Amino acid sequence: MMKKYLFPILLLVCIVRSGPAQNLSDRAQPSSDPSQKYQGVGGGLGASIFQGKPYLLLNAATQFELWKTLGIGIDGNIRIGSDGKFRKEDFDDWYDALRWISYIRIGHPGEDLYARIGGLNNVTLGHGTIVDNYSNNSSYDDRRIGLIGRIDMGAFGGDAFTSDVLVNKGLVAGRGFVRPFQFVPLLGKNWFFSNIELGGTASYDFDTNAVRIIPNHPPYVQVFHVKNGDEVRDSIVILKDSARVPSPLTVYGVDASVTVWKSDNLEGKVYGDYVDIVHFNQGFMFGARSSFLLDSSTFVDLRLERYLFKNHFLPNYYNSFYERERFNDDIDTLSYITKATRLADTSSGEGNGFKFGSFFNFSDKVQVGVTYAHLDNLRHADLLQISLTFPKIWWKFFGAINYMKSNIDGPKDYIGFNENTLASARLSFQPYKFLVFNLLMRWTFTRDANNHVSTQSIIEPKAVFIARF
Repeated sequence: MMKKYLFPILLLVCIVRSGPAQNLSDRAQPSSDPSQKYQGVGGGLGASIFQGKPYLLLNAATQFELWKTLGIGIDGNIRIGSDGKFRKEDFDDWYDALRWISYIRIGHPGEDLYARIGGLNNVTLGHGTIVDNYSNNSSYDDRRIGLIGRIDMGAFGGDAFTSDVLVNKGLVAGRGFVRPFQFVPLLGKNWFFSNIELGGTASYDFDTNAVRIIPNHPPYVQVFHVKNGDEVRDSIVILKDSARVPSPLTVYGVDASVTVWKSDNLEGKVYGDYVDIVHFNQGFMFGARSSFLLDSSTFVDLRLERYLFKNHFLPNYYNSFYERERFNDDIDTLSYITKATRLADTSSGEGNGFKFGSFFNFSDKVQVGVTYAHLDNLRHADLLQISLTFPKIWWKFFGAINYMKSNIDGPKDYIGFNENTLASARLSFQPYKFLVFNLLMRWTFTRDANNHVSTQSIIEPKAVFIARF
């Protein structure tokens, strides 16, 4: 369905001039690695270490931009093991060849008109009550090619994406919005009325695992205890589902926000959402957000949200862990095999929760982001996200760390690397325009041909040589 709209979206983006966003809160984003922005042909040489197994890495990294609007990026890897053979996971199906397309974009991130084909990173729609920090490439070997677009015409606009533009079985979501007073003479020029925004969101997950409910106990599963050295782990075999809700899994929402203060150095807003997870339950979210400059070099963004709902409801449903939690058999006997099972099992009475978010930028030298989400009525379900960015560590160095932990049940679970962790770290050094040294580390997950999930660690040091246009 989304594919037939691809050309009109890209055409509209081409013919309408983009403009920069005007909100102070838009600055609450970590800086990107400047060494990754270039026009030219790049080639890399290094090593890849997957779960302790080393490979020789050959990398192709070409990027170019045409007419200051159309950008194309190629990022492909060839890995050769100590046995002289290619790493089979890099070439085991037709999708692997397409993953060499890093992106095709029109416009630039943050502009009012933007479209991109490729990996989706940290996608949020509206206030994030339905789609919050979602990525379709959180698993390296199972990463998808998605499509995302944004149009902001001032008085109205929208954001939409599909997690997999090539296969009709992923997540499709969109949000339209209107700022109604911008249509009204005089009121449309007033900062208070012009920033009142009303929105509506719809999401559909066509993946067959999105609607499966599988209780983690017999007769639905069989548990085996597998010993690996001194470690004993549970191995789960799925016998049958207890139920399936109609496909696709559907979530609707409406939202409203009001900016209560706006100046060059201070911005504050209040907002609220109503969300309906079809065949389950409805919930409300109310929040407040403030963005301000403490001085000319220190930026702060703070937000606090409160959830109000009864049973069978989960806010921020499509989050950073969703691609793993949609179906995950790499769990213990206390966890949930599918996210829909957790949704169906959230039935301990009146339920509420909260989410706190913060972002600090200190002189573009250190940037810190922390988000914590908690559900009052469901243990072992909190979510912590931390980002540390060092745009200017020293000279021409750049560093970034992203750490996410799910299924938290108190402070003891805050730190640790296991099946509930997604993390990445990047260190780059560009001594010359034609040479970049990179070190990338990831703690992620992978799926085999039988859809079995397991954690995966990746370490990649490499040197990239760039012939610039």
